[in-house]
Amino acid sequence: APVPPPPPAANEFQNAKVSDRREGNISRDSGNSFPKQLADQECDLELFDASLKSGVVTFGLNDNNRCYAYFHESVFVSTRMEEIQHQLKPGDILKMHCTLEKPGHRIPYCASIIWPINSNVRITFMKPQEDDLDNYKSNVDKLLRIMIRGPQASGGASSYES
Repeated sequence: APVPPPPPAANEFQNAKVSDRREGNISRDSGNSFPKQLADQECDLELFDASLKSGVVTFGLNDNNRCYAYFHESVFVSTRMEEIQHQLKPGDILKMHCTLEKPGHRIPYCASIIWPINSNVRITFMKPQEDDLDNYKSNVDKLLRIMIRGPQASGGASSYES
């Protein structure tokens, strides 16, 4: 009998960055073993797109597999007054609280709050608000396309260029 094709969510992982596939960092788990929420999770900034006012962070989960979380600039806490894109660059280490929103998606988590790791911020866990979830639903697939194609896919909207 022919082997059935993989479920649709598995196809998203074929589009992952080559470096992620080479390093084995892509979780092929359906999300069943993903925690429903994470508090004070250390993460690295993957990208921030100024036109979407949104970004993606990556973090280790389940035997060193990498996982991704979405955040909107409105949940970024900082004592600095500069715009977020002038405060952060890819690779910066942050902390966040987040919840699992789409277990089969390449970016399954939505951050409710995110802050620089060296900040004195101490915030108890809270779930994303309704507007955070609306932003997640509106922007997560756009950010995934930018991750797959690179920052130039945003039409130059990424603010990391000097």
